[in-house]
Amino acid sequence: MSATELPLFAWTEPEPKPEQAPAQAPGPDQACAVEPEPDLDTGFDVAEWDEPPLDEPEFAPEPEPEPEPGPELERTLELVDPWHVAPAEVPADLASDPLVAKLNPEQQRAVLTTDGPVLVLAGAGSGKTRVITHRIAWLIARCGVPAWQILAMTFTNKAAGEMRERAQHLLSSLGSESARDLWLGTFHSVGVRLLRQLAPHAGMDPSFTIYDTDDQLKVLTKVCKSLNISENHYKPKQFAGYIDRAKNRLQLPGDPALPRDNDFDRKAQQVYSRYESEMRLANAVDFGDLILLPTKILAEHPEVCQNLSRRFRYVLVDEFQDTNFAQFQLLQYLTSWHGNLCVVGDDDQSIYSWRGAEVGNILGFPDKFDGAQVVKLERNYRSTETILKASTAVVARNSAPHGKVLWTHAGMGEPITLHISASARDEADWVARRIEQVNKTVPLSEIAVFYRTNSLSRVLEDSMRRFRLPYVLIGGMKFYERAEVKDALAWCRLLVNPVDSAAWLRAVAAPRRGIGQTTIDAVQTFASNWQLSLPEAARRMVERGEGGRAKDKLVEFDALVSKMRQHVQGQRADEAGTYVLQASGLRAALQADASEESKDRLDNLQQLLAAMAEHAESADDPGLRSFLENVA
Repeated sequence: MSATELPLFAWTEPEPKPEQAPAQAPGPDQACAVEPEPDLDTGFDVAEWDEPPLDEPEFAPEPEPEPEPGPELERTLELVDPWHVAPAEVPADLASDPLVAKLNPEQQRAVLTTDGPVLVLAGAGSGKTRVITHRIAWLIARCGVPAWQILAMTFTNKAAGEMRERAQHLLSSLGSESARDLWLGTFHSVGVRLLRQLAPHAGMDPSFTIYDTDDQLKVLTKVCKSLNISENHYKPKQFAGYIDRAKNRLQLPGDPALPRDNDFDRKAQQVYSRYESEMRLANAVDFGDLILLPTKILAEHPEVCQNLSRRFRYVLVDEFQDTNFAQFQLLQYLTSWHGNLCVVGDDDQSIYSWRGAEVGNILGFPDKFDGAQVVKLERNYRSTETILKASTAVVARNSAPHGKVLWTHAGMGEPITLHISASARDEADWVARRIEQVNKTVPLSEIAVFYRTNSLSRVLEDSMRRFRLPYVLIGGMKFYERAEVKDALAWCRLLVNPVDSAAWLRAVAAPRRGIGQTTIDAVQTFASNWQLSLPEAARRMVERGEGGRAKDKLVEFDALVSKMRQHVQGQRADEAGTYVLQASGLRAALQADASEESKDRLDNLQQLLAAMAEHAESADDPGLRSFLENVA
């Protein structure tokens, strides 16, 4: 049995004392109030995350005397702060510890207040990543908490990679335990790891595939067709949004809380129900499932919830203002046994309500977690006073303000310029002229232009070319969205998950092998009628003598997939990838076409193999499934 197949709860821990009081938030003089437990052998894969680090510098230099913020930065409205703010003084013996000595007093309090619920209100540029990494290092090096008992979550792979790198650097400098066994990743990557282990509780096979947006829309298109819902009336994308919102609220098909007010809502419930059936047939999940399913499992299996909460004695969350209802519920279950939850965020930076984020999670944190302590990080290390004054004015009238006032030692800085143009072209030309002026003292590589939507780039690009200013467009077509890359990944997915319908649909036509759209339509109809995945439907059709002239081709394709699946067993991701490109015929098809476009596509496939090799070298699990999970 491999490490990743070992059970999540493979240890025994003594029951708490009968009348044990809930964890209380200590003051800084009780920075390690909970005595460390002995190291326990979890018997579970605690593989290190392999996300790349950020190249962003730490913003907290040596501490300086901190004056009171000047009146020019104070908000004009009367602020009421009913929350319990952590004590202002840190005992000298703790403050002088080399691990926290270079932090400012507020950062020290955020690090040293280890037990119970803690809300760190971190203004922009206040060194919150520094706080989180030092807190992790303090728990491991000073409180004796094993790394595998700490769970830290954020919202991007790059942020997670940066945190791990900084925490490891701190621990290495202290000669302490490695952060290797730390569970640190995005909400969704942590959700994947949990669901792989808990899949049987959800009636799933652990080899499930994660469908991206394109795969999801293909399933929805099929569902709409089966329900006779015309795309002229409702688009699959509309139903995708409905399903995502429902899952963010932990609502499954049939939930009485789902809206039924109009024709779209009623059709959406039908689509949602059929969509979930299709996903289960394909042993597939979407991004919403990665939070919803683990949360539902913990809600329905108290013994699993308790064991998991005992395993992760300390839970930390970054960018807490961006969490949605489902993520908040997951956190409550994960900390239900001990209450040691530290969240870091800034309600003034809550801008993702359109995708389900609920600012009420951070505003109501002290009400939902009894005894919660609040630490405010208000010193800004990034911006000038002018920028802080402007940004403070923008958010001054936000509802339920909490009284956070940012200040800085960086000086006033340059004034902010507001330019109003007569047309889009005039605006773009003005930007280009400004770049020319700034470029006299600043290299182009240090100048950035932000715009609101991708459609606005065209006029800016035209002006850059007219002014002969070289530029790099960020956010064009993503590498993993290129057709040839998606084709190769579809083959890989089909080898890992034999019932992946979306992967089968793409692989069977890449490259072309005499299985036309008529045959594919027949397989889809058969699958829908018999409630089968597409790979299963194709095999069943052939067994029944159906499939027409393409029957032999379907047999050949199925045999090829089976042979390839056996071949890649136990191989590293890059070894499997090289074999897939050769055995599938993808590389040969592109080599047969001598066009420049095909050469570029071959180069992209070579880059894919390079990515697989990097993963195999750095990840604890170098295999194909692990790589696909990381890409998703």
